[in-house]
Amino acid sequence: MRSASPNRRLGRLMVWMPASRALLLICCLAGSPVSALGQSAQVRHYGTIAIQETASGVEADNGLVQISLVTSNGSATYAWKGVTKIRDASIGVRLGSIVKSTSYTDHTFSASDITPLSDGFGSGIQFSFRHTVKGRPTLRQNYYLYEGKPYFFVEAVVESGAAVSTNWLAPIMVDTPGGVDIGSHTDPRVLFVPWDNDYWVRYRADPIDGTGTSYEATAIYDNSNRHGLVLGSVTHDTWKTGIDHEGSPDGLQSLEVYGGASSEFTRDILPHGQVSGTRIVSPRIFVGYYDDWRKGMEDFGAANRVISPPLPWNGEMPIGWNSWASYGCNINPRIMEKVSGFIKNNLQDKGFNNHGAVYVVWDSACPNTPLGYGEEYAAVARQIKANGQHPGIYFSTHGTWRWNRDPHTPVPGANGKYTWNDLYLRDDQHNIIVIHGWRALDPTHPGTKAYIEYVLNNFKRWGYEYVKMDFLTHLAVEGRHYIEDMTAMQAYNYGMKYIRDTIGGSMFVSLSIAPLFPGAEYGHARRISCDVFGTIKDTEYMLNSVTYGWWLGKYYRYNDGDHIVTGPGRDRAREPASYNEARTRVTSAAISGLFIDSDALAGNVIAQERAKELLTRAGILALVRKGRTFRPVAGNTGNRAASVFELEDGTAYYLAVFNYDPVKVARTIGLARAGLSGTITYKVTDLWSGATSMATGSLVVPLQGSQATILRLAPDTERTTRSH
Repeated sequence: MRSASPNRRLGRLMVWMPASRALLLICCLAGSPVSALGQSAQVRHYGTIAIQETASGVEADNGLVQISLVTSNGSATYAWKGVTKIRDASIGVRLGSIVKSTSYTDHTFSASDITPLSDGFGSGIQFSFRHTVKGRPTLRQNYYLYEGKPYFFVEAVVESGAAVSTNWLAPIMVDTPGGVDIGSHTDPRVLFVPWDNDYWVRYRADPIDGTGTSYEATAIYDNSNRHGLVLGSVTHDTWKTGIDHEGSPDGLQSLEVYGGASSEFTRDILPHGQVSGTRIVSPRIFVGYYDDWRKGMEDFGAANRVISPPLPWNGEMPIGWNSWASYGCNINPRIMEKVSGFIKNNLQDKGFNNHGAVYVVWDSACPNTPLGYGEEYAAVARQIKANGQHPGIYFSTHGTWRWNRDPHTPVPGANGKYTWNDLYLRDDQHNIIVIHGWRALDPTHPGTKAYIEYVLNNFKRWGYEYVKMDFLTHLAVEGRHYIEDMTAMQAYNYGMKYIRDTIGGSMFVSLSIAPLFPGAEYGHARRISCDVFGTIKDTEYMLNSVTYGWWLGKYYRYNDGDHIVTGPGRDRAREPASYNEARTRVTSAAISGLFIDSDALAGNVIAQERAKELLTRAGILALVRKGRTFRPVAGNTGNRAASVFELEDGTAYYLAVFNYDPVKVARTIGLARAGLSGTITYKVTDLWSGATSMATGSLVVPLQGSQATILRLAPDTERTTRSH
């Protein structure tokens, strides 16, 4: 199953053009201009893309990006608008040791390999650079370049007459000092992107003069002017992608982008699985340079959505309530019914809905779930529906608490064929793989598949319309699978596909603890961080993920800022958070995506009163219903959250401003830096207080300790015209 064949979804996208379209792109020979390789060249045009060949190499140019390949040594150079940002790049593969394309003897380009493309990215071409040497497999660089795009894709391919195996394949390797240079060095940063959202992991904007590994994506940028490179994987069928860097104050000394990552961050205890075949393809890598690295990250997220279209959904973005933060394992049918009744009588008709839709979710990762209450689940779902709400439920699909179940008991839904012990994923010494107290189930085992299908079909039979699926990271770790020779990501996709097929579009699917990729094709939303509750520390932690992971909203339909807690949160704190902390937590959820409360609404007076006060604000809820994630203004906060976030919405702008400290502050915001005009006068409306003011050029926002607010700014046409 560790097949070397290309991504099948891509096969649907990358198609030959019909004859009428192909005629528009047929190559036309031009004169002999001087190429970037320094010699006269013969030029072939494919729409607005030019391919120039010389005796020393070839250059592809779409007007924004230039890809130059040198036939004498096999190196590649990548430039934007004629300015080189990456030079002396090669590809590499582990075949016992690391073998680089630049160590091969022959490097060739053939115009016959050029393929016109017409797909979700527009019109473009695919072309290749081939590396050969006697006694070794052929290495090939495949490039995908599109008209009008400031980015391209590259992948490495190993080709051999006999099957070979590897667990490391790199489409980009640079080991020349200064080989990656973004061109400005006032405040250069390298973005660390975590592989998943488990165990309260944080994103980081590290200074460039260090070493590190990011997962699936990174940005290399100068925070002062925001210029930077964005690199990341857009195929996720086989590989986990790592991005290693070593830097200096002036740039990177080395950069490796590769399939084959395995570390504590990927939750693996085994090396990346081997991939075998006569043709092995690496992850496809997005490479772009931008005047604003944030736009690059958004384009990267959107590119993933083109290749893996999101799971269909015709309903509204969920607004609602979840049981976990306040009730944990103490949740039961009576509490669920009481909370549903409180929401109906006190919140639902006062704006706490999305065009009438409200979700009430029974969430518990405890021994008596997901089947412990039997048909009582159906009765609760009926009551929730009777209150005009949508019932939701929880499922940890591929992990079990190690103390929950006797490993020798039969697995539900498997007709007595298997026990839990049969289903556990094991390492190469046959030890059960345990991650943070959870035993991982093997997604390829028929008993696991039978169990998951049995549970999900019960959810559907009971009438549930929303499912929170948790601990999916356990589905995506390396191990000895029942179906042999699968990498962790192949097994992950195998398991997620039968989950998707079983649900069959009948429920909103929210992914909780899960890898960043793949996911949009399996779930409508993904939680952007690990668990958060109601304190200012919780809010700052979650907003770290919004600060550097907001762009996932361009891939998933919705980001999920996790549960809102405004009152007491079971045993998480003896006292409820302060009012300011509670309001700030609501604010943080409003700028993230899904809006799901988790207060003790069945009878706690403090929680009920705060919910009525904070969850029914018309201006806040109108913003929530947009389902948009704000992006950061600052990109140099290390492993902390930014304090100012912005969103452009037509002619209006929103600024969310936070104070994570217990003492009051006054934040001065330069409007031009925040994405607005520095000369236009804006009418400023505070969505919490309703107060209005005017601002030109800059804005001062006073905040109490642990307080936040959201401001709406719209051009004041009359004053702006008068001032000019």
